Amino acid sequence: MIVPITCILSLVVALVVPFSRRNMPSRILRLWANSVFWMSGIKLEVTGLEHVDPSRPSIYMANHASMIDIPILVAALPVHIRFLFKHSLMYVPFLGQAMLLMGMIPVDRGDRTKAVGSLRKTGQKIKSGIHVVIFPEGTRTKTGHLLPFKKGGFLLAIQEQIDIVPVTIENSQEVCGRNNLWTHKGIVRVRVHPPVEAKSFTVGDRKGFQSKVEVAIRDGLPSHRQVPPETADSHPA
Repeated sequence: MIVPITCILSLVVALVVPFSRRNMPSRILRLWANSVFWMSGIKLEVTGLEHVDPSRPSIYMANHASMIDIPILVAALPVHIRFLFKHSLMYVPFLGQAMLLMGMIPVDRGDRTKAVGSLRKTGQKIKSGIHVVIFPEGTRTKTGHLLPFKKGGFLLAIQEQIDIVPVTIENSQEVCGRNNLWTHKGIVRVRVHPPVEAKSFTVGDRKGFQSKVEVAIRDGLPSHRQVPPETADSHPA
């Protein structure tokens, strides 16, 4: 169900967003996410929303196991959010244009200079009042276990003094596979953890900052998936 709904709303975005108000992209995103879940029979169970402060833009970091993780977070988090996405998606007809128009941020991980520039744009988005979602693993896990985290989002948070809100997504891989665009009925659980304050860390403490966020996300996973990243499926740095 993801593909037809995404194609239709991408076309709508391309036609409507250039002439719309600031909050229109968020409304369209939620319509897209809720449509996917309604048509697929997927239900969300969300806990920890008391840790979400709409008045304080933050970076939300979540584990990443499925193609459906993005609509899950759109529907679960009651804030205006934007995502970082692979720059190659910009060349997908309608979808690429729609993502750019909605304020999503392309990242070219193969070009360090461009990647750093994308992170700077992310900082500007957050300062303008937009909440940003980053998947710190950098890709979808194959097994459901956490992959090693990338450092870029943590350095951004420290340098710009932006708090990170850890989020655990459970069961998304069961309702929609890692590389599968077709969904199945099921329940997905989303747990929002207390924010980790950036002011408590410096660039030199980045690993401690990263560890604190990683532990929070891992603790929200089922016990059989709470294993150190080095014992799960590997991913190149």
